[in-house]
Parts: sequence; structure tokens; C-alpha cells
Amino acid sequence: MKTNKLFLVSVLAFAGVILSCSKSNSPAAVSPASAQSTFSTVNTDVSAAINGLNTAPGNKALNSFAGLNNTNSPFARIRSFNSIKSVNDVKNAMGAGLASIRAMLIKSTATERVAGTTPFNFANKIGTYTWSKANHKWNYTSGGSIIKIDYPSDSTLATNDTELQITAYTEVPVGSEYFPTDIEAAIYQPIGGTKQVGISITASGYDNTGNPNKASFSLYINPYSISFSFDNSQSLSASESFSFTQGSTVYIGTGITATYASAADQANGNPSKVTGYLQLENVKFNIAVDGTQAATSTDRNQYVVITITINGGMAGHVVWVTDPSSGDQVPYVQYNDKTQQPLAVVFANLQTQLGSLN
Repeated sequence: MKTNKLFLVSVLAFAGVILSCSKSNSPAAVSPASAQSTFSTVNTDVSAAINGLNTAPGNKALNSFAGLNNTNSPFARIRSFNSIKSVNDVKNAMGAGLASIRAMLIKSTATERVAGTTPFNFANKIGTYTWSKANHKWNYTSGGSIIKIDYPSDSTLATNDTELQITAYTEVPVGSEYFPTDIEAAIYQPIGGTKQVGISITASGYDNTGNPNKASFSLYINPYSISFSFDNSQSLSASESFSFTQGSTVYIGTGITATYASAADQANGNPSKVTGYLQLENVKFNIAVDGTQAATSTDRNQYVVITITINGGMAGHVVWVTDPSSGDQVPYVQYNDKTQQPLAVVFANLQTQLGSLN
């Protein structure tokens, strides 16, 4: 969306993933002191959960597998929510993530040099692939009904202690290259032991640049669950959702829907309206953006309405204050007593943890 500038510094620098419709009823007010206490607790809790995700054995196992194949871990792209500005940015990031997965699979199951123009034949790849540290390559043994890839979770280990099992894989040609449409996989550590990672991905509607118009990601990294989906295939609308949970606890939840007045506006990324939400545990940022007004106004306060609720009670609004030195509009929390605090200060630890994801 060209009105993506709306989201550049909106809420926690999540920008394009923070939106939702406000409730029609008027919730009870939350005092500034209570709101600040809740914000502090949420900042600490969500930051700790992200740090836990970053250091989880499953995340380390994913990164180790990527390292052995000289590819990028596709799930490190979660941290890209710090800089995403639009639905198209999300689509491009997810498309790149799928390409990373495919590259990882091809390199670990290849007996010859391959490229993106070579199809990945799942049925012909069934068997066990074992990493040889001494020879720095994958050894293959046929048999079974799925693909198994045994490798070390740490480069310093002399033996393989982790197994990636791929139970389903399909892809589609786009031009001269191939892109995944379905991936089902899991990582066990030790081999035959605890399930540390679960992966379920579907994608469809690839454009000529290799980016899907519709995709759904479900990722389990013990004990956390991450889900992400977007649909940019509908006429005059686009939507996406994201969640980061542990059991019944929602650390981060987002939903966004953009609507367009015409096909030309959709193609150019100019929505007439954007609605959605960002949830951090029991704190919810509800937002509505008037894209038509945004096209002519330079003041975000004129076309963006963000209310903040805590357990349904009104805690304040997000407003933009012009920085006198830079001239930039900076998001602030404005409490019910009209006092203000920079959003970046309120959730400083959370932004730091998001930036540290690997």
C-alpha cells in the first residue's frame, strides 16, 4: 500500500500489522497508573517469550540446518515485522521464506548440482540423508515412506542428534523456476525423541516474481506456536493475520484488512480503508485508517484512529507528535488524563527482543 507510510512508526514499529475495528460500545476507563503498570507487565512478558523463542532448541535446530546448507533460516523473518510497511512487503517476505525452505531441502537431498530451475521430486527423494562432518556432505540411504534428514544441532558436535522429517511436499512451476505449494515437516531432538519443531505451510497464486498471493504458515517451536496467513487474491481487498502463543496465552496477535475502491488502487497499493488490531496479551491496539484522507493529509492524527484497551477497558489513544528537531511524527500513548509517553519508551524491551531474533 502506498499509504503504508501510515504504519511506519505506528505501533511498536510493527506498522503494517497492527490493525482492527474498534468496539461499538464504550468500555470503562482505565486509569493512567493502571495502564502503565499493565504495559510494563506486558512488555516484560512478551519480551521474555520472544527471548525464549530465540533460544529454544527447535529454533537453534532450524538455524543449524540452514547453516549446513548455506541458506537463510526462513523463520528468522519473523523479526521483519519490525520494518514491514505493507501487505506487499509481507507477501514478498513470505515468498522469500518459502524459497529459503526449498533451497534447504534441495541442498540437503541433492546428489548433484541443482538450481531453482530443477523440480524437487518428493517421491524420488524419499529416504534418509545423514550429515557427514568428516566429508562435509549428505550421505543417502534409500527406504521408508518419507524424507528423513539427520544432522547435528550444533556445528561443534561430532555426531548427529537431530532429525528433520518431511512428510509432504508439492510445488508448482512459475516460468522457469519452481515454488512450494505444500510443506509438512517436523524436527525431533534427539533423533526419535521430542518434537521440537512442527511446520505446516500452504501457498498458492504465485505471481511471475515468485511471490504467492495467498499463504498459510503454522509453526510450532516447542513450547511456542506461531501462525501467519495472508490473502491478497481477493478482488478489492487484502488481509493478513499473525499470532505468537504459548498454550492459551496470546503474546502477540494481529489482524489487518485493507479495502480498495478500484482494481487500479489495489494494483498500486492504495487502500481506501484499513482496519485491524494488534494484541499484546490483554492489551489491544484497535485502529482504523482513512486511506482516502491519507492521500492528501500529512498529519497522521487526521486519518488514523487508534484506541488502546486493556481487558476491554479504555486506556487511551495513540497520537502523533511532531519531533521539533527532525520534523518526524512520533507515536505517543495518550492516557485518559491527557498525559503522553512515547510508544517506543513504553515497549522498549519488546522492540529490542524483536530485533534480536535469529
